[in-house]
Amino acid sequence: MTAAVNGLSPSTQYFYRIRGTNGTLTGGQLERHLAHDAADRPGTPTATAATLITTTSFTANWTAVGGSTGYQLDVANDVAFSSFVTGFNNLAVAGTSQSVTGLISGSTYYFRVRAVNAGGPSGNSNVITTSTIPPAPTAAAATNLSTTGFSANWSGAAGATSYALDVATDNLFTAFVPAYNNFNVGNVLTWAVTGLSPNTPIITVSAPS
Repeated sequence: MTAAVNGLSPSTQYFYRIRGTNGTLTGGQLERHLAHDAADRPGTPTATAATLITTTSFTANWTAVGGSTGYQLDVANDVAFSSFVTGFNNLAVAGTSQSVTGLISGSTYYFRVRAVNAGGPSGNSNVITTSTIPPAPTAAAATNLSTTGFSANWSGAAGATSYALDVATDNLFTAFVPAYNNFNVGNVLTWAVTGLSPNTPIITVSAPS
């Protein structure tokens, strides 16, 4: 025979005892110690936003859980966690953050974490979605040159959803053409720059955002 006991506190040791009765008389009690049962396991941590994001890495973060002795981190290529990033399936971590490296630029990743103690692991945390920074595009030669404008061109960058265009009259980019400082042109690979002064050297660069 069995009875489900619910509503217990994480990382807490519990005992139980049972007595038989026939409705009038109660027999002796039998005691059992719940050693390393689910009630002994730590609470579930909360995963928080990734930080220190680069083209090939990020830092996964989560909250501390009392009673835990460590954490297990999963990082996957898909939200169903059917394809793990190499080395990041059940990765044992001592603290509440972990650098995740060896990733592909401009790609999306998912991570979750569990707290662990002698009673076993907690349930999975919430899932955090993060994307690495896209690689830099390559600027190409300007086309459609006129006395007051030209077309700026660049190559696509994997994972980029838009591009930011700078246009300047010096190669240190200290003298920007008005409106063309980090100007969001959307998800295109060319942009017509107009309203320029004749016989003025122009330098451009494009970057993913």
